[in-house]
Amino acid sequence: MIIKNSYKAGQVIVDVIGKDNPPKTLLLGSDTVKFVDDQLTQKLKEIKDWQNISKETDF
Repeated sequence: MIIKNSYKAGQVIVDVIGKDNPPKTLLLGSDTVKFVDDQLTQKLKEIKDWQNISKETDF
């Protein structure tokens, strides 16, 4: 993924690190947000689909 406006990205990064509670992960650009959202949605579905098997290892 390519940041199309590196100056704007730099401004956002500087602004965010000055916040009281900056995020541990900062996604830059709507395409990046969509990509990560899709990946996390898929991962969460997989976790839910297999949670019963995972819980079988409880003591």
